[in-house]
Amino acid sequence: NIKDTTNFVITTDANTPARSTFTLTPTDTSGLTGTPGTWIINIIDPVINITKNCLVAGTTNTCATQKPGDKVTYVIKVINGTSAELKDITVTDDYDQSRLEAISNINPAANKLDTDNGIIIWNFAKMTSGEVKELRFDATVKMNQTNTTIENIANVKAEGLPLKEAKVSFDVVARPDMGISKTCVSPVSNKPCAQSELKAGNIVNYTVTVKNTGNAAATNVKVSDDYDQTKLTNITNILPAAASVNIEAGMINWNLGNMEPNAVIVLTYQATILNSVVNGDKVDNVATVSADGIPPKSANTIFPILTPQVTLMAPVTGGVSIFAAWATVIFGGSVAYYLHSKKNKYGAGFTPNRTSEE
Repeated sequence: NIKDTTNFVITTDANTPARSTFTLTPTDTSGLTGTPGTWIINIIDPVINITKNCLVAGTTNTCATQKPGDKVTYVIKVINGTSAELKDITVTDDYDQSRLEAISNINPAANKLDTDNGIIIWNFAKMTSGEVKELRFDATVKMNQTNTTIENIANVKAEGLPLKEAKVSFDVVARPDMGISKTCVSPVSNKPCAQSELKAGNIVNYTVTVKNTGNAAATNVKVSDDYDQTKLTNITNILPAAASVNIEAGMINWNLGNMEPNAVIVLTYQATILNSVVNGDKVDNVATVSADGIPPKSANTIFPILTPQVTLMAPVTGGVSIFAAWATVIFGGSVAYYLHSKKNKYGAGFTPNRTSEE
């Protein structure tokens, strides 16, 4: 008839089955043994998951093949997948500090950033059931990294749970890239052609600039300049010397060979505007650069043609006014006027009182 109550605290760990059986056998100091009692206890199975992705910075594109100097964004997601609250969560990102630099835009703010050892640590007191935490930071691929793979590992641990980790990697490949620009300048005004009110017979200077904007040598670099042979003539002062000039097709070609990273080559030539152009014509000119393994890139310039115009106004004298006028335009801008007058109804000769040149 003696009753005694004893409380037991059972602590589970990561290896405790989700459905566990506990058997208790009562005894006393005299060695008497009672009937064992068995309890079946359902254990809540805590789950914490982690994923990691790499995006090209400023986009939603996944990192695939990057080049030195590229900026990337790492995205870590931690998910409490259980119905229980998790406590004392620590997320650690182990990035490769020998290949990545300029760690920035850490969100949320990290509890620790160790750039010497490539470690970022976030601590969270708890995570409620189903809660998801997203962690981000930016990094830049070091310029000295060529033809390599960069791997990044993040892990998470919580009270009573084993550590879990996620990895992401991308390749770094050095590659060339080409940039091109083109300008047209009047040697008289020293202004861009589009601002110089150019006319038939005027001379213009073209400049094409190409640059290897990549991080590897560009091979078999070629530039073609497609000028409008119906509006331009007398192509001269081609520098450096062109590989070929096709006057009928309006094409100048240069073979520039190989170009190291950041190398710049400037190409120039001079042209004369044909006498056959008319007011309002536009001279369009396109230059294109190409190299092995690089899509062609183009740049163009365009400017309008202005030719002198003559407007003759009728005289203010009354009566029937009849006169003839001829204007001979000297290409380049000079105008000579020839006027022939006839008598009005009063028998007096007249000369037009106003002329204007446009």
